[in-house]
Amino acid sequence: MSVTSHTYFSIFFAAGIQRILVYFFVKILTDLNAAFVKHTNAGVGHGEEMFYLEVLDKHYDNIQRTYGDYKTILNNFVSVTEYIDYIHECIIRGNLSLGYNRECLDCCLAVLSAYDKFELELDYSRYFLILFDAYISSYYYDQPLARKIAQKIDKLIAMNPSAFGEYKKNRGFYDQQLSYIR
Repeated sequence: MSVTSHTYFSIFFAAGIQRILVYFFVKILTDLNAAFVKHTNAGVGHGEEMFYLEVLDKHYDNIQRTYGDYKTILNNFVSVTEYIDYIHECIIRGNLSLGYNRECLDCCLAVLSAYDKFELELDYSRYFLILFDAYISSYYYDQPLARKIAQKIDKLIAMNPSAFGEYKKNRGFYDQQLSYIR
């Protein structure tokens, strides 16, 4: 392939990607505007989160998520590194309690990945709790993954005293829940 061919291919490829990005950008913004009009006409005042949730659901696979509160959402865009307590207690547990298993699982996996890459200070008690929440959400969303997570939980509590201590606090409950997949 000549330099000219590479140039034409690169331009074509870049133009193709640009068209795809513009398509999704316009589609997402159009849907966001429609949600805004719908909710405003319904009398919703300060509730912009409603618009985002509706659009996030519709375009789930085309939007990269970030987790945190307003002041940390950008910091956590590339990798979850801040306010893990907030993410766990409000986002993970919130999604889990509402039955949003896919959203819960995605958030759990993002936090666990940051722990596994040592981007976070390792707190094995918190790691165990998030891993267990990932197990519960995957049980309802992706059972083959739930089996793998259950095996990871078994290895973790066998090897780590802090994780085992967290497990012991509610051993009967954890054993009962894990028995559904073992």
